[in-house]
Amino acid sequence: MPDSNPLDEIKAKAWNESILPRLEAIRSGFNESFWMDGVAPYLRTRFNKFLDYRFSGSSTLTHEQEKFMDGQMAMLREILEFPHVIKAHIDTIDKAKKTAEQREQTIGPAGY
Repeated sequence: MPDSNPLDEIKAKAWNESILPRLEAIRSGFNESFWMDGVAPYLRTRFNKFLDYRFSGSSTLTHEQEKFMDGQMAMLREILEFPHVIKAHIDTIDKAKKTAEQREQTIGPAGY
């Protein structure tokens, strides 16, 4: 069994304590115009500009600048994907609830 990554443990704990109890509120926030019409387009533009500049071949970046830019793009990608992660998690929870409800409805009075 591979060693556990301390960063993964920290992320899982933060998810379970901070995000999981607030999934619906977070999803509704991502449906607001401040995100959809403001923040998300701005971040997408920043990401695309980084991407264009980083891989245009005309830039003369140092190795440290390339690493920084790659880190910025990874961060922006993770932020931009977050609404999809929230929705997928909610969908998974809803599907599990429906499956459990269906299983309960099919169990007869004898328990099977």
